Amino acid sequence: VHFYDGISGNNNQLKRTYSGSDQSASPFKKRPFIQQVIPPPPPIQPQSSSVDHSDEDDDDDDDEGDTINMSSGVMEKNSGTKRDDSRRRAAHTAAEQKRRNAIRKGYDALQSLVPNSHLLDPISSQKVSKAAILKRSTDYLIQLNKEQQQLNSQLDAKKKEIYCLRAVQKFVFVLFQY
Repeated sequence: VHFYDGISGNNNQLKRTYSGSDQSASPFKKRPFIQQVIPPPPPIQPQSSSVDHSDEDDDDDDDEGDTINMSSGVMEKNSGTKRDDSRRRAAHTAAEQKRRNAIRKGYDALQSLVPNSHLLDPISSQKVSKAAILKRSTDYLIQLNKEQQQLNSQLDAKKKEIYCLRAVQKFVFVLFQY
């Protein structure tokens, strides 16, 4: 397990951590989470032409080349991220537009099913708002439920009446048999 300490020359190390402090507490096998630690690029310092480059500077040049490559790699990732963000934004916009269209179609369908919901709003004399469509729809559903209960009560009463009439019919039939 290596940790980046910010001091060593190797800037491309892996940091391995484990989630949770007790690995035996869970019946599931814990897997290490590996995260690549990339430190920020070193600050650019102006170089004067009067300074001589020593052998130590030559060794540092190799590391700087790696850092520049890593920096350019990060910049490439940033530009890729911008493209990904742009695609993600476009996909989100398209999905949001699709959702709005579905809601609009739903309101239109609901408005077409509810009687008189297409009429202008009596209070403002304007196009009916979505809230008014929902209110009229719920009122209509409540009215339909009440009508259904009344019809079911009437149906039960008629069934009882039919039962009684059949009983009377059987009695009369038996009477005329003798």
